Amino acid sequence: MSNRVEDLERQVAELQAAVNGLTEELVEMKERVRQLEDAEEASAEADTQPAAAPVQDAAEPKPTEETTHSDDHVDVVERADDGDANGDGIVVPEEEATTPDAEAAKAEQEGEEGEDGGADDSDIIVA
Repeated sequence: MSNRVEDLERQVAELQAAVNGLTEELVEMKERVRQLEDAEEASAEADTQPAAAPVQDAAEPKPTEETTHSDDHVDVVERADDGDANGDGIVVPEEEATTPDAEAAKAEQEGEEGEDGGADDSDIIVA
């Protein structure tokens, strides 16, 4: 009978150690989640602060770009000059790297403005 009691005590000790280990992991995970949520809130606040900043001078255009197309194979591109400065490793396509549809629309606009913009057509890169 003492052998059975020893086995049960050993199992209780093992289970208690497992519970303690899992409790410690749970506390660590909750702390990590809290840190990630705080970092996310800080980045969200940083994103909303520039919108509330004073308007830039008219001589200094805002360096952002938003391109949308109805084609399924085309992604939406948003560009800001500070994207590369963060060192986040995101590569943004150059302005010249557009779809054929966008290039055709651009060529039509240039054709309406006048014939003097024809020299720039050789600089267009087809992606």
